[in-house]
Amino acid sequence: MPFAWIALAGAVGVMVADGIHTPVWVGWVASVVLFGAALFTLFAEKKGWRISRLAWRLPGTRLPASFLPFICLLGFALYQSSQPSIASDSLLYYADRGQAVTLSGAVAEPPEMSGNSSRVVISAREFTAGTARYSTSSRVQLTLPASTSLRYGERVVVTGIPVSTRQGAENKSYQRSLAARRIYIQLSNPDLTEITPASGFSLAGWLFDFRDRSLGLVKQIFPAPESGLIIGILLGPRGDIPAEIYQAFKDTGTSHLIAISGFNMAVLAGFVTSLCLRLLGKWRGAAVTVSALALYSVLVGGSASVVRAAIMASLSILAALLGRKQAGVNTLCLAGTVMLAFNPAVLWDVGFQLSFTATLGLIWFGNPLTENFKSAAGRWLPSACLEKTARIVGDYLLLTLAAQLTTFPLLLYYFHQLPLASLLANPLVLPAQPPLMILTGLAVLLGHVWLPLGNLVAWAALPFASYTLLVVDWLAGLRLPGIWLPRTSVISIAAYYGLLTALVYWKPLREKMKTLFRPLVGLGLAVLAAYLACLALAEKPDGRLHIYLAGGDEQGAVLVASPTGRYVLLGSGDDSPALLQFTGQRTPRLASALDALVLDGRDPASLRAAALALTQLRPAAIYLPESAAAAGSLNTLRAAAGEIGVEIQTLTIGTVLNLGDGAVLKTEYGNAAGSAYRLEWQGFSMALYPPETACETKSALVVLSADRWSCPQYQPALSIQLAGDGQAEPGTINLTARGWVHIQTDGTRYWVETER
Repeated sequence: MPFAWIALAGAVGVMVADGIHTPVWVGWVASVVLFGAALFTLFAEKKGWRISRLAWRLPGTRLPASFLPFICLLGFALYQSSQPSIASDSLLYYADRGQAVTLSGAVAEPPEMSGNSSRVVISAREFTAGTARYSTSSRVQLTLPASTSLRYGERVVVTGIPVSTRQGAENKSYQRSLAARRIYIQLSNPDLTEITPASGFSLAGWLFDFRDRSLGLVKQIFPAPESGLIIGILLGPRGDIPAEIYQAFKDTGTSHLIAISGFNMAVLAGFVTSLCLRLLGKWRGAAVTVSALALYSVLVGGSASVVRAAIMASLSILAALLGRKQAGVNTLCLAGTVMLAFNPAVLWDVGFQLSFTATLGLIWFGNPLTENFKSAAGRWLPSACLEKTARIVGDYLLLTLAAQLTTFPLLLYYFHQLPLASLLANPLVLPAQPPLMILTGLAVLLGHVWLPLGNLVAWAALPFASYTLLVVDWLAGLRLPGIWLPRTSVISIAAYYGLLTALVYWKPLREKMKTLFRPLVGLGLAVLAAYLACLALAEKPDGRLHIYLAGGDEQGAVLVASPTGRYVLLGSGDDSPALLQFTGQRTPRLASALDALVLDGRDPASLRAAALALTQLRPAAIYLPESAAAAGSLNTLRAAAGEIGVEIQTLTIGTVLNLGDGAVLKTEYGNAAGSAYRLEWQGFSMALYPPETACETKSALVVLSADRWSCPQYQPALSIQLAGDGQAEPGTINLTARGWVHIQTDGTRYWVETER
């Protein structure tokens, strides 16, 4: 497995280069020196010199170990060379300086629609800063109104303030995903001044035009919401999937189905290969299949997971043609090595990491799990149906489990959630995906030729799309548990993958684990069941309304837990770690953390803290009042919300959020000075953040945004003072002095508990 060692050494070099900044020439010189040293060890081995012992071969390959340092330094040098220049004549030099520049370039990717905005990537050719004009080759991302109509290849002139994607580092994973696409600059407040149509023919432009026509065709021949699902599965864009449906896919762990990934490529490769080999023969059929995979990769945007899958599928076809036994890990690592060589930053792309490790899990554990199932099931099933049953269980359950074994630590690191519903959802919906993708693809292709024919095939594909939506919506409605866990460390991840590697390749350890497997699995399942049962009992809603007010660094945050178990967070404070600790101690671990997040929008520090915490809070909805004014921090929040697939909604005066069992949260007042909300349930009423001008507010309880309540004609039963360091007046709790406050009510009475 030479490419496994090569990919590992190259990845180590990239990781080291990410943490050490040296001149570019240092890495190249060091790699040339080590390459010479590696060649010298081979020469010494051939001559029989004693130093030839340095040329020992790596396990499972004929690759000399002396080449690993060279490959590591080569990865180091490639990564350093791929980083953008910050010279005085580069666009990145002017980033984060607040100076407007004018760019001219071409649209490099099809615009990505998201709610009321459109993300556009421009390949800039020159820019003007002040009176100076410079040439450049930077890729810049713009956020424009959704009404802006741009197409791939069109030349544009745009003015705005360049902002580095690393500014503030509020959302590192999003910054990394942009870097994997060679995007290091975004343009703030862009003003599009000129659009020139693309001239000449380009294959990519033709493919993207074909995709745009296909998008319209899908909407024409399929009804909604099935059309949005089909567009996501077949062509990539997810903007037509309703927010509720998208959240249902996330809650059930099936969001990978609505993103172009290795699964889609495998279905396409299998179908096209079987068709072309029969019609065109071995070599011509293989050439057409590889070409189709390449064209489809470009058509759907060429994400890291798609490119990796296309390379693997192409190598598999080539290996079959040459009659060589394919080594799955070697092929996978060859695909990863090629991608790292062309773009070392792809190593940090979350999609690439998940796709690579999922495929590794299928290679390592897919067949062993299936064989163990056949061995166990053979005691009860007749041999006539054993193979068929094993194939069905393997394809739709065991392979999912195999992929989750290797993606598990990454899911914890990035998303902090283990959706147990996916173990049930994937076996139910996966069988429908191959016919869904093949039939919808045929419907679109035939629809381009003759629309009635496309409509005919669309009717055959529609039941599979409807079934997928029905199952996912049903499972999401059951609110099956999903365990939320704290972020794991990089060292723990490395140790986990090291243990898996040892289990696969170290026979003594594997044999030892086999003897312990059954009792350990039984004990583990029993402990897990007991743990989940205790959590379910402890976190079951008690039928009361709970309000938690933060009192430390996260002061200003209010967490509301409804009688039916819905959770809404108002405000976020200025410290995201403190906020996460506050919410983590009071939200259930067996469900999505938040049903809604309501933010003020006036305080930039509060918005930045919320953006940093979004990946762990993962609210189902985010609301901002009309008075939101912190524009710069709002962009950061929107980027973080877009990464977790949540649209930011406007909370207007009179908006009512239903919390279940009659409990509601109403927006009563809002302007540049602040916002006021009312929480009501049965006979209980509580005003939150009332401005001093809202003297008509009547409430059993009032949370103050000022030092004291100043409406003597409407004195509440209890006031909670958020600010001020003096002595609290009678009937008032000073949050600074008391710490956190917990209020619970049964609808008629209420109880108050404070930290001190």
